[in-house]
Amino acid sequence: MPSIPLAFVWFAVLAGYLPYSMGYAFLNPLILIGYGLLGWLIGANLPTARPAITAGMLTTLLAILMVNISSGIPHLVLPSASILFSSLLLTVSSVLATSALRRRWLAGGMAEDRIQFILRAAFAAAAVLLYLNGYLPYDVKIRIAAHTTNRDLVAFSLATSAILLTLSRFFSNAPLPNR
Repeated sequence: MPSIPLAFVWFAVLAGYLPYSMGYAFLNPLILIGYGLLGWLIGANLPTARPAITAGMLTTLLAILMVNISSGIPHLVLPSASILFSSLLLTVSSVLATSALRRRWLAGGMAEDRIQFILRAAFAAAAVLLYLNGYLPYDVKIRIAAHTTNRDLVAFSLATSAILLTLSRFFSNAPLPNR
């Protein structure tokens, strides 16, 4: 379980500084869907699913609250309900899949520090790939932008959540290999 200072840094950066510095641009549906995938990283660091799900959901909700508090506008500006629900669903499903995979590897005899390294490295690789999409050719970026409507993002979130929940179920129920 992370120490208090690490948890403080997590919330200060992801639920404080980043939304504050981005302002209303933070409420971009693509960013909120990306925040749902933070459950993968949180699940890699917390040994049980319930606190990881809570931390992931709180990160997203506090970030949205920070945007509204720092804006100075007297009324709340919220993302669409479907995008918010999709983000929170991704958080839950990614934590459950990561936790099931972690339990499976622990039961198979893998060391905890190695599991955390593999899961963190996988998250970092995915984040780097997302970051590098800015270097794609212009025509590819235009095609991608044409398919990132709210409806497409919700469909992506639902499909990804279904896959992650299926993986979670598989890793939880699959028999352990004989050694």
